[in-house]
Amino acid sequence: MKKFILIFFLGLIFNTYSQHCYPPTASIDIDINNIRAKLLNGGDMWWDGVNSATYQYPKIDTSLGTIPKNVLFAGALWVSGIDNQANLKLAGQTFRNNGHEFWSGPIVFGSSTIPDTECTKFDRFFPILRTELDAHINAINAASNPLSISSMATNILEWPAKGNQYLLTEYNMEIVDDLAPFQDCNNNEIYDPENGDFPLMKGDQSIFWVINDIGNVHARSGGKPLGVEIQCLAYAYISNDEVNDATFYDYKVIKKTSGNLSDFYFSKFVDPDIGDPTNDFIGCDTTLNYGFCYNSDNSFGVTGEPIAVTQFLKTPGKGLSSFVGFINSSGIAHSDPLNADGFRLFQEGFWGDGSPITCGGNGYGGSVPTKFLFHGNPADTSSGGSACDNWSECSLPNTPTDKRYIMNSGPYTLNATEALDFTIAVMIAPTDFNTYNGCPDKTTLINPVVNLVNDFINTVNDNPYSCKVLSSVIDFNDETDLVSIYPNPTNNILNINTKENFEITKLELYDAKGSLIDIKIKDNAIDLTKKAKGIYTLKIYNKNLNKIVLKKFVLR
Repeated sequence: MKKFILIFFLGLIFNTYSQHCYPPTASIDIDINNIRAKLLNGGDMWWDGVNSATYQYPKIDTSLGTIPKNVLFAGALWVSGIDNQANLKLAGQTFRNNGHEFWSGPIVFGSSTIPDTECTKFDRFFPILRTELDAHINAINAASNPLSISSMATNILEWPAKGNQYLLTEYNMEIVDDLAPFQDCNNNEIYDPENGDFPLMKGDQSIFWVINDIGNVHARSGGKPLGVEIQCLAYAYISNDEVNDATFYDYKVIKKTSGNLSDFYFSKFVDPDIGDPTNDFIGCDTTLNYGFCYNSDNSFGVTGEPIAVTQFLKTPGKGLSSFVGFINSSGIAHSDPLNADGFRLFQEGFWGDGSPITCGGNGYGGSVPTKFLFHGNPADTSSGGSACDNWSECSLPNTPTDKRYIMNSGPYTLNATEALDFTIAVMIAPTDFNTYNGCPDKTTLINPVVNLVNDFINTVNDNPYSCKVLSSVIDFNDETDLVSIYPNPTNNILNINTKENFEITKLELYDAKGSLIDIKIKDNAIDLTKKAKGIYTLKIYNKNLNKIVLKKFVLR
């Protein structure tokens, strides 16, 4: 059984949760290829949130009574930065039964809080399959008029893109800022699948969700909130090579609250368990930006002992800035962090007590500092663990145990309203069961898989579709720019700009339910200060050109 460290009394946690957002409960599996992995909606994944691993390789039909094998026990996100007053802000999830750090739901720009009702609405995932998107595109190409809602797949209708009117009408989910990516074919900044818009997905299965770090107290780390929204997209491809054994995770970190953050770090916490959790060895590669876990023996029980690889596939430029490993035990230097300062030290590439990682031995107490633990090739044991070159757990040799590691990228500057994008890839590098000796060769076993997967991602075309607008009215700024409205979203005043030959004869404003709203226009501006926030449609009539222009906008 995995060992956890409880930091706060459950009564205190329950009391604080009752004041703001409740802990997220949603889960879903990404399972389109040879991997079945559970996603949770609170900054963690790859486990059931209780005590069981759920990163299954190879994927099996559990209804037949077969017990699945897992290569990862859990994973989670850590983010931290320094505010303008030199204060540390940090959210670091490990195991949610130690406390929560993230909550579901988007933050409205400029807001420092999120209501518990919004967290609850977004405590869900938004999946889509490539087959569903292809069917939608085919329907668009075959149509001459807008599509009916009843003809579209639920996952198309419920894609959580900006201004999705279906979600607002059916679930009271109001999306006022950019959220899930979509192709805005009519350029109105509103998701209109009935008029030709479509989700921008990756792979053969995509799953979108959104989390924030301001929904409640950070009960795991004790850190102060950064004020960030993290838009998450997990995806996988069906393939006939190692890509079929890979999953991918895009993270867009947006500073939604006021104030800037310097020295921002983004980290992926990984608890790898290749079958048995007690025989883990770990290592990293500084050139290809990956961490990996391998068994010290042939105990997994399937043909080809798997090596689990997690890679920073894409970052804003820093790549893998440090790699730190620790174990499931008590103590400060080499075990799970106890507070925000401990999380931050690991992110910066230090041990939990502030000591530098040093080359040789177990990385502690030496004379040559480094930011990368065990970055050598396990197959080369010539150095005996005495120097940085080919320093690995095999070169010591070390005693295998229940290992965790943290992959860090930073430091960056994260300014208010800005975003940083990261992509994590998880891959499986198989070995030959008959010849595996517990010390894999990165050059021949791991790097070829990483390079193959990277080449695939760099060349795959996830959006081969072209736009076709189905609306019977002009619903966008076309090449003549007849009408434009701004700002969108707006807080109070909506301005209208028209070309000289476009004379407005009448304006009609409709809310999301289709009700006509009274408005007054003055100097080509509409005062909306007393209107309810939401998604509106402005219908603009013209005399000379005999055209009707339809504009959608968000009032927040």
